[in-house]
Amino acid sequence: MTVLEVGIFENSLLVLSKSFYPLKKAQKTLNIQKRSHIINSIQKMSKVVLKGEVEMLDNDNYRIIFQIPSPKSRSNIFLYAIDDRKSSKNIISSLLDELFHKFELRYPASFPSNIMVVDRYQQFLGTIDDVFSDECYTPSDRVRNYLF
Repeated sequence: MTVLEVGIFENSLLVLSKSFYPLKKAQKTLNIQKRSHIINSIQKMSKVVLKGEVEMLDNDNYRIIFQIPSPKSRSNIFLYAIDDRKSSKNIISSLLDELFHKFELRYPASFPSNIMVVDRYQQFLGTIDDVFSDECYTPSDRVRNYLF
């Protein structure tokens, strides 16, 4: 019911992430950078071990939904969302698709380079807020927004 974090990887590098709520019950040392390394490793490992992409991982508290853009016009990009396991996977996947299409329109594929300038993506944070506006509120925040 609530998306906690969204991120975009390009060329195996986390170029943009938005955290709506801190991950409760997660180790304090597991910051966004360490999570990004883990998420990237899972994605790479799935291609080698499973001969395909993993779509989702979940545990007792959270679920990570991976989204590989379709069609694979830019195979060097994938998106992820971490939620509280109460949201519909189909809704989250469709929002990630919408986010990718907006990202692709704003930042068309460029020539591969050894240098990644990730600062240029910071203006896209507002688009993440727009796309996930309904899914990023906890039930209590939704009630608070309606009443106040």
